Amino acid sequence: MKTVHRILFVLVTLSLLAGCGGLSRKAVEKRYYTLDVQRERAEAAPVSEKLLKVRRMQISPLYDGRELVYKLDNGRMESDFYNLFFMPPVELLSHDLDRWMDGAGLFAGSVSPASLAEADYTLEGVVNVLYGDFSGGRESALVEMQFFLIDERSAENHIVFSRNYSVRTPVSGNSPASVVQGMREGARAVFTSLESDLRTFLAGKL
Repeated sequence: MKTVHRILFVLVTLSLLAGCGGLSRKAVEKRYYTLDVQRERAEAAPVSEKLLKVRRMQISPLYDGRELVYKLDNGRMESDFYNLFFMPPVELLSHDLDRWMDGAGLFAGSVSPASLAEADYTLEGVVNVLYGDFSGGRESALVEMQFFLIDERSAENHIVFSRNYSVRTPVSGNSPASVVQGMREGARAVFTSLESDLRTFLAGKL
């Protein structure tokens, strides 16, 4: 009977310690990142006198979560529970694209995506790939996007411009921060190419 009492005493003591924090575990530490893709060049004179609306981008379901995604060997994909975007990446990229196009000065002005005002052109984008690639000995960030420029003045809303962009950026080491930096540089390269191609298109040379 004494043995039973001793066991019960130990169990009660452990329970009280756990409740008081004596056996508490350290809280999981998460880190949050943003992309913040910004133009580095000065604005140029508008190429078109038309208005542009930049719609919220779409993204592949594989990358629509906030966790960073990595590609590993043997076709394995892994999401990082401890390292996340501050907001869903499609929201970050949509905001950055809208700000980029507004600063590019390609059009006479831009209309907010939430506005009911009509625009002459609408720019739509899709994020097809957004991950850190560590397969086959690689250490890089891969960004792939697709864009469509739609002429809203036509009854059929014709797509007058479309392009696919893919940028692989080497990263130094395999830290989450370096992967995000690689994604940021990749997205900046995509937006830069998009701006250049749209400028050429609007000038009637594409």
